[in-house]
Amino acid sequence: MRDNVIDSWKGLCVISIILIHTVFHSGASYTPAYLKNLVLLFDVPVFFFLTGCLASIKVDLDPFKQMYKLICLFFFLTLFLELITGYTSLEHILEPLMLKDAYVKSLISVASSYWFVPTYIICLLYLTMITKYANKMIPKILLFIIPIYYLYSWFSGKLINVSTLGISSQIILFYFWLMLLGQQSYNNKKYSSKILWAMCGVTSTILLIFLWHSIPNFSLQNFKFPVKLPYCIGSMISISTIMLIKKEINSKILLFIGNKAIYFYLSQCIGSSLLFYIVPHLNYFWTINLIICFIINIIITLTLGYIFYQTDKNLSAHYKHQ
Repeated sequence: MRDNVIDSWKGLCVISIILIHTVFHSGASYTPAYLKNLVLLFDVPVFFFLTGCLASIKVDLDPFKQMYKLICLFFFLTLFLELITGYTSLEHILEPLMLKDAYVKSLISVASSYWFVPTYIICLLYLTMITKYANKMIPKILLFIIPIYYLYSWFSGKLINVSTLGISSQIILFYFWLMLLGQQSYNNKKYSSKILWAMCGVTSTILLIFLWHSIPNFSLQNFKFPVKLPYCIGSMISISTIMLIKKEINSKILLFIGNKAIYFYLSQCIGSSLLFYIVPHLNYFWTINLIICFIINIIITLTLGYIFYQTDKNLSAHYKHQ
């Protein structure tokens, strides 16, 4: 069971991630600081929130099936890229199977994008356990407690120094909270009130502007790893916007990308990596450089993503009939 509203926004989120990686991976040296902050307002947190929304309408959202698929896809991607770019070590090839890393020496965006995989798997497992086996009050309590922790952490400067599969609890808690928020609010009239989300969006915007002007050299990227309060607040602006609009984006391309999002997330690892080899040859004004790099990244990502999807589809059909 799919939801076109969720899938179309997921598709836009994938495009936004491509833009973010274009700005940070190819344009770190020439794009202005304000642009780097603005693009992070519509980032991976939206994807986690939308996954939670999907969990609220899709009873058979199997975390083990998704875990298996993510592990296999990144393993075979790493294996393939290692073989065609120059084999480095067996360890690097096997790391995706252990949910440790996905390292390809000449394509550095593969490793920098991999954090998503163990984070997504852990959060989806926790979401399934909490919503299926815990008391119905537990999700509501967690939705209340986790934001309080980030407030406390921000003002006290203290972080919980615990990790799961190498991922910090600061990251896990935030992305799990987003999944839980989506799962609890998407189809719940009480929590999907437009007035409530409008207040959330306005409040988040005001707080972010205040932080932006009060913190010297403000950078959302610095608050993304590990996750801290300003990044949480910034992420709520885009999430509030989605819940306010809550309509399908009229684009078949975005719908397809959102429906097959994992393949395009895989392919953007390659597209973003290749930009490092292109940027040194571009000597235009920064906006022109960024537009050129973004167009190149979009073309590479969408082309390879579609190839990955068709390859997986054909192989699955072949082995299914054997």
